[in-house]
Amino acid sequence: MDAGAADDYAYGHLDGGSPGGHAIYMLYGGGDSRIPWASHYRQEQAAGWTLHADEALAWQGMPAALRKRVRACIAACAYAVTEADANSRASGIHQGNPNMPANRFLVLPHVAALIPDHPMAKQWLDVSAQYTTYKLTTGAAPKGAWGELITYYEAAVPGLLQAVVTLDNSGRASESLKRQVASVPLWAVNLLTPKDPRFNARIVPGYGHSGVNSACYALPAGVVLRNLDPKSAAGLAWAWDQMSRPMSGGHGFELHNRLVLHADSLAKNLKPGEVPANLLASSWYPGFGAIFRAHAGDPDETYFGYRQGYMVSHCDPNQGDFVIYGKGAPLSPEPLRAYVNHQDNDNGWGGAKGLAATKGDIYNRIRFGKPSDHGGWPGGGLESNVNEVFTGASVDYLRGWGDYSCTDTWNLSSSADNLSNPTADAVRWTRQVLFLKGKAAAGPNYFIMRDTFAGSKQLKWWHLRGSVAPERVKLVGQTVEIQSPWDANLHATFLQPENIKPELINGKSGLYIYNQNKTLWEKAQPGVPQIEHITVAQVPAGENDEYLVVLYPRKPAEALPAYTQLAAGAVKVVTVEGTDYAFLSGGDANMTYDAGGIRFAGRAGAVRVYPNEVHLILTAADGSGEVGYRGTVYRGAAPFELVIPTTKLKPGTIMLPAPKYAVKADDPKLLKTGEGIIFEGTSGGVQPLPNGGARLVLGPGKGKVGYGKYLIWGEGPFDLTYDADGLHGITDGRERMIYAAHPHFERGLTTLWIDGTGWAPGFSNDYLALPVLAGKHSIAIKPAAQPDIFE
Repeated sequence: MDAGAADDYAYGHLDGGSPGGHAIYMLYGGGDSRIPWASHYRQEQAAGWTLHADEALAWQGMPAALRKRVRACIAACAYAVTEADANSRASGIHQGNPNMPANRFLVLPHVAALIPDHPMAKQWLDVSAQYTTYKLTTGAAPKGAWGELITYYEAAVPGLLQAVVTLDNSGRASESLKRQVASVPLWAVNLLTPKDPRFNARIVPGYGHSGVNSACYALPAGVVLRNLDPKSAAGLAWAWDQMSRPMSGGHGFELHNRLVLHADSLAKNLKPGEVPANLLASSWYPGFGAIFRAHAGDPDETYFGYRQGYMVSHCDPNQGDFVIYGKGAPLSPEPLRAYVNHQDNDNGWGGAKGLAATKGDIYNRIRFGKPSDHGGWPGGGLESNVNEVFTGASVDYLRGWGDYSCTDTWNLSSSADNLSNPTADAVRWTRQVLFLKGKAAAGPNYFIMRDTFAGSKQLKWWHLRGSVAPERVKLVGQTVEIQSPWDANLHATFLQPENIKPELINGKSGLYIYNQNKTLWEKAQPGVPQIEHITVAQVPAGENDEYLVVLYPRKPAEALPAYTQLAAGAVKVVTVEGTDYAFLSGGDANMTYDAGGIRFAGRAGAVRVYPNEVHLILTAADGSGEVGYRGTVYRGAAPFELVIPTTKLKPGTIMLPAPKYAVKADDPKLLKTGEGIIFEGTSGGVQPLPNGGARLVLGPGKGKVGYGKYLIWGEGPFDLTYDADGLHGITDGRERMIYAAHPHFERGLTTLWIDGTGWAPGFSNDYLALPVLAGKHSIAIKPAAQPDIFE
């Protein structure tokens, strides 16, 4: 590089294309018309010049005077970024949605790393690490679900990942920070569909309203984990390849060109043709929902993405929505276009005359009251989450619920602030899903879904979405079939309600896909217009009806199973592989069934009969449950999944050992009655504390425990204390959600700390939604640790 070219890096355009230009951009560019000196929020994405500056400063022949000028401009940029008035932390202007402040600030580590011997460099890098941790602590739920779905993920997560790469190179990224930042793309990677023939690549569905995505920043995350977790790092490199190796997606500044050098070495930790089963697996993601998979990596892989959770920034009211891929096709995918509900004049799709805004719904969920009433935004209130989940080898299961009022306004439902006492107009909708996995990807891999209702009596409308024109949706009797153009169908059989009368509602939209997605579409489907047809089958039901539906992905010539409803929530399914007996209670309480050699007592589960073995599965129960076949009965606490060879069946009841928990719910200090004490459960109680706080303990099973203004409800075991520090203690048992009174703090964002790492909980005005991870964990509710620069 000659001196003239290097000089260009010191002074350039006022758009951030050089250190001098970026400093001027910061100080004079303006980001708010009312406050012209305040910077624009797009700082990190304008920092691509730092890569060129790094190369320029590595030129040993750079004249000393020029080097001094370049370094001075870099320092000026760092000073501008950290000036609170200029970079909008003290100017009084709105910071933007939760993603945007990260873009404002995360130029700093890349700038400071260029001049590590500057007197302020250590402080700049230290506060960058603090800030990155802070944004992850307040923006990601436990297990990595990001607060803004999913295209908006690109506005912050790439910046956080690339900041950690730079901080790691500067010795400022702790192991905890690296694992925490990588958890977010690890979550996004498990959202990847099977290969979508429209793009010939795996894609991230546009959960919420954000449109198709194919850049979840898997490669930078793999680089971050390369020494800590080589297996996951290899899987992330594999996922990057499955997305057709995107080199961008972070709104500007990109480290991919440098990090791509690691891709092949990361991938060496996978065998040729190996699929990273640890990354593509059925999983619960609190705040988001759940992903169910069968036979990942097979061309006929089955995928079910379920959306219900408290991470709702930039989401439509889409709680309870799901996505299905199977038999090589997108059978019920999310719409490809972003903001479909918000379009006013795009081919009759959005606005006052469009599908979503009239009596249709582009989401696979239920509406109440009138077809146009979406139940409020985000819908369902605080308890609208996947509250119960089981993932196993033979079946997966989830149960989610929420409270909805018949509102057509974009606000919280009327019962959102106090879901332990819903208002009279609220209806509680509970959705249970049982995914029965076939022994082969080409065989029967299907879903049984039960939707039940309590509270206010209301008319209901159930929806099934297809990315097809209306002539490709067939209505015959109690069935709806979406006929994909990709040689696979989704067949829905309604066992309840009786005598369905579905209506088809449709629209089409220009996709407005861009960057890599546009290139992939044009390569996979040359000459095919970028237009998507959506047809929704809308199935009404009366005030006293419920829904019981079997969703079966199949090839057109594939025979359908034979379905028989044995009782409320009990279904017999005869497939080419065997006979399944599925049980969904519809609520909290256990259901019982005892006939034809099949015995079941529990909330949900299955008996799966094959020629040489029987699967006895209890996925959920209120207390203990039991599952049996031909007199062989297993009884114990849920969940359990047993495979018994038919030659080993012996009549009798086998008691499974009770789980051992760290919570001591029989402590004699615990009281179940007394002034101010609330206790519902089988074990546990309240220990009032001298300082006015309280220790609240619940043993295994559902319940509620409280004292005065303090309250926790859900499923134990837990041992938690309210005091001057907030809420803290231990949880144990399976993955689930619990709910608690908000301890409130004078300052700082409320954070859920699990084993010392902070994550975002859900909250309303007075209550918190708290994810509980499997096994024993120490937890605390206290404010996020703010960076020094904000103190």
